[in-house]
Amino acid sequence: MDVRINETGKIESLVITDRSSGVNWAADLVGNAGAFDDGQFVYDDDAEIRTCDQATFDWWRDYIAATERADDRVEDLAAEFGRNKIRDVVASACDGAEFSDIPSATIAALDEFAAAD
Repeated sequence: MDVRINETGKIESLVITDRSSGVNWAADLVGNAGAFDDGQFVYDDDAEIRTCDQATFDWWRDYIAATERADDRVEDLAAEFGRNKIRDVVASACDGAEFSDIPSATIAALDEFAAAD
């Protein structure tokens, strides 16, 4: 997902790739979180690109990196304990969690699960 940074005019990309399909789903992640509707990102019709301030871009870049770390941990443990068990651990950890806390809640729950086994 390409984004123009308001302060600099520089084009940056938010990327999170689905491991099975190879598709960048950053726009889906951001959109499903409501960030297109709440003003974090504004679409510039003339330039045909989304825009945001640097702080917003940095927050989403960091959130995506944390999400990828959580996904990596899920994959590591799924190979060892089975996908269904790990899915249950993640679902329990994320139930009621704030959106911004999901990656860290996922990793913490998985670490606790792995240490207990």
